[in-house]
Amino acid sequence: REVNAEIASDLAKMPEDDLVGLNRFLRGATEFSTADKVSAYWVNSILSSPRTPLRKLASDITFGALQIPQRALRGWIDRPLSAMADRPQEFYARETIPAAYGFMAGLPDGLRRAAYIIRNGFDQSEASLLEAPRTYQFKGLATPFGMPTRIIVAMDRMAKVMNLQAELYALAARQGIREGLSGRELTNRVREIVANPDPAMVGKAADFSKYATFTAKPGPFTSQIIGLREADVLGKNFKPLRFVIPFVNLPANIMKVGFEYSPAGFAKLAKVGLRTPETSEVIAKATMGSLAMAGFAGLAANGRLTGAAPTEPAKRDAFYRNGKQPFSIKIGNRWVQYNQFTGPLSLTLAATAGFHDAFTEKGEIPASKRIATAGSVIGKSIVDATFFRGLENLINALSDPEKQGERFTSDLAGGFVPFSGATRTVANALDVTVRDPQGIYERIKTGLPIASETVPPKLDVFGREQRRPLGEDWLQFLPANLSKDEPRSAVDAELSRLQIYPGKTSGSMTLKNTQMELTRTQKSDLQRLTGNVMYESLAALQGSDGYAKLTDEQKKDAAESLIDRARKAARNSFLGSNAANLEAKPKE
Repeated sequence: REVNAEIASDLAKMPEDDLVGLNRFLRGATEFSTADKVSAYWVNSILSSPRTPLRKLASDITFGALQIPQRALRGWIDRPLSAMADRPQEFYARETIPAAYGFMAGLPDGLRRAAYIIRNGFDQSEASLLEAPRTYQFKGLATPFGMPTRIIVAMDRMAKVMNLQAELYALAARQGIREGLSGRELTNRVREIVANPDPAMVGKAADFSKYATFTAKPGPFTSQIIGLREADVLGKNFKPLRFVIPFVNLPANIMKVGFEYSPAGFAKLAKVGLRTPETSEVIAKATMGSLAMAGFAGLAANGRLTGAAPTEPAKRDAFYRNGKQPFSIKIGNRWVQYNQFTGPLSLTLAATAGFHDAFTEKGEIPASKRIATAGSVIGKSIVDATFFRGLENLINALSDPEKQGERFTSDLAGGFVPFSGATRTVANALDVTVRDPQGIYERIKTGLPIASETVPPKLDVFGREQRRPLGEDWLQFLPANLSKDEPRSAVDAELSRLQIYPGKTSGSMTLKNTQMELTRTQKSDLQRLTGNVMYESLAALQGSDGYAKLTDEQKKDAAESLIDRARKAARNSFLGSNAANLEAKPKE
């Protein structure tokens, strides 16, 4: 922006030591295009849910806690490897406790830094740099519209400070150990070094804090994606891909770190070799992921870990009717959704669940298909998060424009609703019924409190309104869903045990050799009627005196026969009472 007389006069009036005032002035003097402002508004809107910053913070804290055992393992591994490679030992198991102490010691300063960012819009440590803001920041009465990203940046800064302190204490401990110190002498030396660290040590700790919060510098491929997103259209500073892939570096780093903490991480040894300090780090990370996967496999085998919900509609309906939710781990009597707050660990959890589901699927499946099935679960776990959803919707829209294009358009348009993320969270808390929107207008309404209740509900196979897998009351605002592991009824539980998966009614009926399409209301009425007849019949069967004496095979045969008869009876009843009102058109 050109420094005119007015701006120069205002700047001259400000004290040189007023860093807050100078930074605010700089932000007010920096010009942004209309497209930049619209993009900033939209991003803040979709990130406005109170769950979003909590998920980011929980992910960072979880990964920070993972570093404690990883540091110990890395030190144990580096001791023999350094001797074999005839090099000085780089990592020590004894640095684990100082690092853990540093992580917690960084919490008070992290909280202060976070509060400063929320209050002023920038970090106190960066105020002296007097740099122009890279993104548009709302000012004055419009300040609330920029608070979502401000809060997320504050949470990120708090985690960075904690991880930076952890690494500083670890580096100081290494130095003290190399000096031959131990016990209280080592403790005092660590405090002395941390109180006055050299610039190189601070730089290493800062790099680690970025790695641990998944904000490290993007690699070549990620940089190309960012460049594509920032490309102007028609030279008008209009960047439409900002609304499709608004987040690139963060999810890319989560994926990168996730693969490092998995058996696939061992492949990195081909790059670092077997004689460098990095060798111990690579082995420690991959070993941690492998051990975690082995433990998670036991949970999956015992039915306490889920991956993606089944793709087959009937099995998917049964999955939710029995109280389960995708990408969750069972803790006590609740399913806790792990892919929303465990960061890189979610890839390991999803991979374990995916491979377990693929290998326990009924019937023989070729090895290549098993691997592809498990891989698709990992992919769904990655994209089923706020930071990936725009890209997922675009891919689905391109592959199936007729069905998925509407969802992509509605999500894009919904982002322009003020605080759309927050309003959707509140709407879901007030209205636990899953809605079945048709059209862009209804999809947007599902994210609005009160208005969502005017959208028709989605029905399960028994014609009941589907319920959202959330916790009760305030639990709905936690980073992850906490649904109770409770089937909706004994009928649902028994059908699942017998592996019977009745499907929903069709949206058409054959009348006089002509296939007819039902209206939306007719489809709903038919599903309710059919589902009620099926449910009452199955409940009567399971409650009969002779049911317990039957074998499981006999129970299954009786239930399936009853389901078929119930469908036919419901169809005839529906036609008998609605024949005069059917105005369906022949299916094209």
